[in-house]
Amino acid sequence: HLSQNQGVAVALNEGLKKCTGEFIARMDADDICHPERFARQVKYLKANPEISILGGSARVFGENINSRIVTHPQYHGSIVVSLLFNCCLIHPTVMFRRSLFFDESNILQLQYPLSFPSAEDYGLWLALSRDKGTPVFANLPLPQILDLRKHGLNSSSTHRSTQQRSSQQALSHHLLQLNDALTPEKASEFARSLQTSNYSSLSLTELLVPALGQVENRLLQHLPVDSSDRNAVVEEFTKRLGEISTVTLSLYSSPSLSPVWRLWLSRNPKGQLQQLFSLLSSPSPSPSSIPTPKSLPVSPSPSLASRSTTSGGSEPTVVTVLCFSKDRAFQLREYLRTLFLYADTDDHDVQLPPSTSNTDSPRHKISMEVAVLFKATEPFKKSYERLQVLFPQVKWVEEVDFASQLEHLVQNAGSHILWGVDDVLFFQPLPIMKSIGYLEKSPETVSLSLRLSPSVTFCHPASSDSVQPKFFLSNGEPYTTPSTPVSAASILYFDRREGTNDFDYPFELCATIFRKQDVIDIMKEIESVNGREGISHPNKFEVCGSRLFNNTESKWNRKHTCACLDTMVMAVITINRFQDVCLNPIFREISLDELDTYFWIDLM
Repeated sequence: HLSQNQGVAVALNEGLKKCTGEFIARMDADDICHPERFARQVKYLKANPEISILGGSARVFGENINSRIVTHPQYHGSIVVSLLFNCCLIHPTVMFRRSLFFDESNILQLQYPLSFPSAEDYGLWLALSRDKGTPVFANLPLPQILDLRKHGLNSSSTHRSTQQRSSQQALSHHLLQLNDALTPEKASEFARSLQTSNYSSLSLTELLVPALGQVENRLLQHLPVDSSDRNAVVEEFTKRLGEISTVTLSLYSSPSLSPVWRLWLSRNPKGQLQQLFSLLSSPSPSPSSIPTPKSLPVSPSPSLASRSTTSGGSEPTVVTVLCFSKDRAFQLREYLRTLFLYADTDDHDVQLPPSTSNTDSPRHKISMEVAVLFKATEPFKKSYERLQVLFPQVKWVEEVDFASQLEHLVQNAGSHILWGVDDVLFFQPLPIMKSIGYLEKSPETVSLSLRLSPSVTFCHPASSDSVQPKFFLSNGEPYTTPSTPVSAASILYFDRREGTNDFDYPFELCATIFRKQDVIDIMKEIESVNGREGISHPNKFEVCGSRLFNNTESKWNRKHTCACLDTMVMAVITINRFQDVCLNPIFREISLDELDTYFWIDLM
């Protein structure tokens, strides 16, 4: 042993000198190694001679913490990109080839860096990932190979601030090596932004994204032209760019002003919605049968989480619709009109839970309330004032402090929450109670989307086709054909990991139903990871929530089952948001002012 404590990196380097085996495995003294760990890793390395560094997943445990499984990307291309955002190789799980550190003369050539205390492993992985003779990384798939103990005396706990500082310094150095145009100061800012997911500075982010493009090019230079890892690098960069662009989009008055958004779309430029809008020609109620806002029933504005009954008492609200809107009164009016028209029109035989059933009526009408959290700038205030007259049954909340108001609405919501946005248009019956009943019977299902279905094959925001997962009926049988008629829509479930784009984006605020308690837990975790900023705007809230499902340290990462309908019941009509950055063959460009004009013309 060492005569004095000189730090982890020095100890690791001294330990390397004592190693004589073909493979070297890392582990800490207070962790628990699974019996089959070494056999699995050796077998994998022997079968894949191109792999030099092999990690795996781990179960984190300890006093006063929730046990969880931590996993990271499995393949090299995704790993080298993910390293720009976090350390995605769990050090105590790693096994590597001795030849990586020693030359043919048995002289130690590679060591853990001493300049990044408490983050020496991260510094080493970053250095190896940019090496022209790039060693190939990999992570074993589940099951986990180590139990990782967490307690107050862990090095990662006692030296947390040092570890964070060293990690940012290691990443800053990495960026400088991959992009000659960067200054040390700018690289340091970029590193801090990437590791904290803070993109609130537009000027910084607009410099960061093209700098990442240079980094991507350098990483691709290290890979063979026909390598599958090249595709993985591009896909992972596109995914990360999408996250950044979505978070920053709200800071621009128009998407066309966001260079980040334009760059994201340009990476895979497809631009049609034929599959989606073909359904708009399907049979639907005639215009004369659809109530206009003038004829909508007027009822007292309900208080959240309760609803009056005909007997004078109150029953718990089953679902609260929480809709977000800004400066789009025309679209919001149509959202509310079609929501009230189609909600619960097909639930003739649905049995509500005993606590919410109304036994006075053979037809269990949905116990639903609607709240709109809106922001109206000066030109559109009168339009929103008019909306409040047209829809008095809606709870209207004008945005002052989005995070606090959102928390209040969620805390006082019904047992389930249906998210809504103002550019949604419903055109088929909405089986809301059937959907809630399914969620109650299927605790493993995290959410149910009213937007997704097997008909959705194209992701418009990403401008790319989506890989669809396998769909199953609620009885477990594979899905084959749509329900007939449409009013008997079936619920399908799927494993989100099998799909891409929308099918692996469970925390969507468009038209997805969640359990209230799950939403509360997700909001708490967002704040613990991203601070108050993470729930300060709908876009940030959605992105930060969805990132939890891909965060291997979050319990939501293990929530794989989602649900949808087997037929489309709605469309997202973003007629004044996307068409100026991605060619939209359905609509010409329409400004907010022109849409507001239509709002008033229709009311004359």
